[in-house]
Amino acid sequence: MARLAALCSLLGLLAAVAGPFLLLIALGLHVPFLKVSFGTAAFTIAIVEEIIGVIAAGAALTLISMILYIVAFNTLRKLQPGFGGPMGLSIVGLLGMLLITLGAVLVLATLVSAVQCASSGSSCVDFASLGAGVWSILIGALLAFIGWIGLLIGVYRIGKRYDSTLTKVGAIIYIIPLVNIIAPILAFVGIHSIVGKLERQARGG
Repeated sequence: MARLAALCSLLGLLAAVAGPFLLLIALGLHVPFLKVSFGTAAFTIAIVEEIIGVIAAGAALTLISMILYIVAFNTLRKLQPGFGGPMGLSIVGLLGMLLITLGAVLVLATLVSAVQCASSGSSCVDFASLGAGVWSILIGALLAFIGWIGLLIGVYRIGKRYDSTLTKVGAIIYIIPLVNIIAPILAFVGIHSIVGKLERQARGG
């Protein structure tokens, strides 16, 4: 379960990175020192919808990853103490991510409605919905951060329990900006190795 959670986390991160990159391409990305340009700067509603779709897919994979980690921590806490805390904090983080999702939907719906009104020559921004969306995102971000810390502690303890250096290193570098992009890769490879070792032991190999 933890291995699948790590894989979903990795795929979610890749989708999250791809979203802004696709946005740059849509706007016309130019790399001066390579004398290369990408995209045509044809920024359309269709492109925006595709980018939102990619980001939404990444968010969904991240949510699934969090749920799978919670299940994994729940299983491990029955075998060894130390995983109850990470499981509880991860549940808090899951609630935070749901609040962020709800807030983002409210904000996007309000902005789309405002754009439609503007195109008809009128102004009708629902500031109540916009404010609710922003507060939902802010509170959700705080809860998600707490859950993220719990998840990292849990992943580190998985590495510690099964003596996996890669898993422990992956958990640690999650907190280092820029470098943390490779953390899900290390966590996945480490947990994959742990599962392989456990399966060999179960077969008596």
